[in-house]
Amino acid sequence: WAEALLDESRLRSEGFFHPEPIRIMWAEHLSGKQNWQYHLWSVLMFQAWLDVN
Repeated sequence: WAEALLDESRLRSEGFFHPEPIRIMWAEHLSGKQNWQYHLWSVLMFQAWLDVN
């Protein structure tokens, strides 16, 4: 679910976010290098909202 919402091409085509920093945060979060849960959650909730609106 999160991977689909944070897909680089999707973020780029929607135009609300710069995908590069989000993808970096996502990769760091998945690897355990950095905990970006609060930053990523905000983006995920916006993307989920965008899906239904």
